[in-house]
Amino acid sequence: AAWQAAKPEEEELIRTVAALGRMRGGSAVFVATSAGAVQQLPLPRLFLKRTHVAAPRANGQVEASAPFVARHAVTIAPEDVVEVDGIPCTNLARTVADLLRTTPAETGISAIDAAMRQRAWDAETRTYDEEAAEQFRDEVARHLRSGSRGVVQARRLLAIADGRAD
Repeated sequence: AAWQAAKPEEEELIRTVAALGRMRGGSAVFVATSAGAVQQLPLPRLFLKRTHVAAPRANGQVEASAPFVARHAVTIAPEDVVEVDGIPCTNLARTVADLLRTTPAETGISAIDAAMRQRAWDAETRTYDEEAAEQFRDEVARHLRSGSRGVVQARRLLAIADGRAD
């Protein structure tokens, strides 16, 4: 019943924690929607089936994907990796850039708005730090390389993002 009532990001977090429990050390890092779920970003309009892990190639091979885990032969720069509640994943700016590029616009804008709110909203004083929001926007923009799939959509969404959106 709990699984049936879960939102997409809650399901993804459950899959991610399960995958983490089966990993045997190494330098694998959760990316994209999996990192978004770990960082408590909304993932509306997605029907996720697999958690996403980036792992460098070993002997020219990437370990085969499992039924509920998609492994990507991508190297993540050390400065783009954080640990959230014991789960290694891409940092917030890299995660948002990936989501802006690879998910539907509704999902991408929800994620960037929520991430900007995390960075720029002070709940205690109920104020929004415009400078912090712009700094975060710049961090995300640095991850959007020209020629990458979805970069046009990502830049368009990044330009209209606002952490004050509900």
